[in-house]
Amino acid sequence: MNSQQPTRSQSYVSSQPLRIAYWNFRGAYFKKPEIDKISEELDIIIIAETCLSPDHAFSIRGFDCIRLDSTSNNIRGLLILIRNSILFSIVDIQFNFLPALEILAVKIHLKDSILNIVGAYRHPSIPMTNSIINSFYSFMSQFNSVINDLLVSDHFPIYVSLNSLVRSVDIFSHRTHLSRLQWQCVAAWLEVHAGDIARETSEAALFISP
Repeated sequence: MNSQQPTRSQSYVSSQPLRIAYWNFRGAYFKKPEIDKISEELDIIIIAETCLSPDHAFSIRGFDCIRLDSTSNNIRGLLILIRNSILFSIVDIQFNFLPALEILAVKIHLKDSILNIVGAYRHPSIPMTNSIINSFYSFMSQFNSVINDLLVSDHFPIYVSLNSLVRSVDIFSHRTHLSRLQWQCVAAWLEVHAGDIARETSEAALFISP
């Protein structure tokens, strides 16, 4: 999960539908602008084949990010983006499905129940052994019911909207929100003082250099 979490206040119940998408992106790092765009209309996004290694910084504004990173050629990477006003917890996956099957799961806290969301990616070039298949069915058996769609197009998004009452929270952010006029004033001040800022930054860098 992201290392810096926003401060969460007392929870409340949102009447808005929960909008979910699953997408095999074939690389998330260089497609971040596309993910930024689709995130405007979604609450939860599962992205497969992220191709993100642990040293890749990746975040989408307004979302918490749960990651299973690509640590070898056989692991393509998986992540779940959850709008940071939604209360959730991470499901502990005790089975080792790698490298044939990559799985992440979260519990979404609804008004009177829990919604379990499981994101999975099957590596096409690695065979599924009976042990992996049995472990997967054992893992999924903990959930009361499962909704899946096997008739999906490769590398095209799947969208789902659930009319569930989601338990949400207000988010307190330390970021300052400025009007357009205020941003123009900031930009003008920076332009006037650009030389002083560059000189002071250079002097500070020289001061801390070994």
